[in-house]
Amino acid sequence: MDITDIQPLLDAFESQLDRLNEVVRPLTGDLKDLASKLPLLDQAKLYALVAYAVSTLLYSQSPWQKLFNLESPAD
Repeated sequence: MDITDIQPLLDAFESQLDRLNEVVRPLTGDLKDLASKLPLLDQAKLYALVAYAVSTLLYSQSPWQKLFNLESPAD
């Protein structure tokens, strides 16, 4: 695979990551402030829950794409 072949794929990936960042920002925006008000164990639970939620959204591509009108990699 030549570098010119991969450049459009990298550009599409970058734009999808930017869109994902916009969508996830409300979830993680005030997370640090919220976590600072919690005891340590609850902070760990909160961070684990957010990581699990984001991971689940990423691995369930079809509903994720439908919900946020993201382009599929094949498009």
